[in-house]
Amino acid sequence: MEEIKYTVERILSVDDVEDILTTAIEGGIGYWAILCNDAPEWEKAEKQLKATGVELFYGNVATQVLLSGDAIKFEDAEGEEDDSDWTLNMEKFKKGCALYEKERGSLSANLANGSFDAVEADCLIQYAVFGDVIFG
Repeated sequence: MEEIKYTVERILSVDDVEDILTTAIEGGIGYWAILCNDAPEWEKAEKQLKATGVELFYGNVATQVLLSGDAIKFEDAEGEEDDSDWTLNMEKFKKGCALYEKERGSLSANLANGSFDAVEADCLIQYAVFGDVIFG
């Protein structure tokens, strides 16, 4: 019998993306990654948000970086790994979401039912940056 392959499209709101990134940055990835929030892309996103009067926090600035077509940069928390390509752009984020769905179940359902926590956010970001969970 032949296999049938299909793709399911999911939609995340900007709030969902902010929640994912906030959970990852403020709790999930801290044992392996440090956010480079002094990068020009980060400073540009902060400036854009300040101009609209929005209160700044990691999640909305990181989301603005991605929505602007730029990349978030991370460094190795322990300084032992080659972190030269530890970046997250929108394309990688989307691929990470798809891989998360394949490996861990519905991202939308997990966000809606409250089971998306720091561990889940960590896995999603690792899927996005590395294509697999390599830490933890």
